[in-house]
Amino acid sequence: MTAADCRLMVMGLTGIVLHDLIGVMEESIANLHVSTAKTEADAIAQLAEAQSWTYAFLNLGPNAFKESALSKILSDLGAKVILLGNTAEDAAETSPYPVLVRPFIADDILRLLG
Repeated sequence: MTAADCRLMVMGLTGIVLHDLIGVMEESIANLHVSTAKTEADAIAQLAEAQSWTYAFLNLGPNAFKESALSKILSDLGAKVILLGNTAEDAAETSPYPVLVRPFIADDILRLLG
């Protein structure tokens, strides 16, 4: 998978999950620019700095994401949003958004990217 300028936002992840997710993306996508954020406010500030984003992996459940300021911003920027974390996994079967369910492997991430 290649892209001229692929931008990835990862919010709310730490440790090995963050490391593994970014590692898979870096191995699969040329010219990847990664931004990480601990909070929604931090993510919004970083999103404001670019005119487009390619992907966003967010540690949010579908209801929280739908009602967040991030939802409109990422939609306007054309980003594909993938949710993850306990709340997202609990709602994965009914979620209107793609959910990365643990344990995951590289193929699971790449499949969700489309």
